[in-house]
Amino acid sequence: MTGSVSFSSSSSTGVFSLTSGQCTLSAGTCSVSYSDTTPGPQTMKASYSGDANNLASPASTSLTESYKDCSSLVPNKGGQT
Repeated sequence: MTGSVSFSSSSSTGVFSLTSGQCTLSAGTCSVSYSDTTPGPQTMKASYSGDANNLASPASTSLTESYKDCSSLVPNKGGQT
């Protein structure tokens, strides 16, 4: 399988590891990472461009992003306040 996959998110603050949000398949796979600073529900979309043997295909999934502020988990061992 060849071609490319484009990724998008319904969040305006999310960032994909690929600047273009698109990756080219290598041995039938590609991967991206995604981070967002705003927790809450969003929709992630992926769209395969297709190739000579495979039709183009879109897909989407819904998720709720959450994170925990880890600053409260860091102990003050330096003795400073």
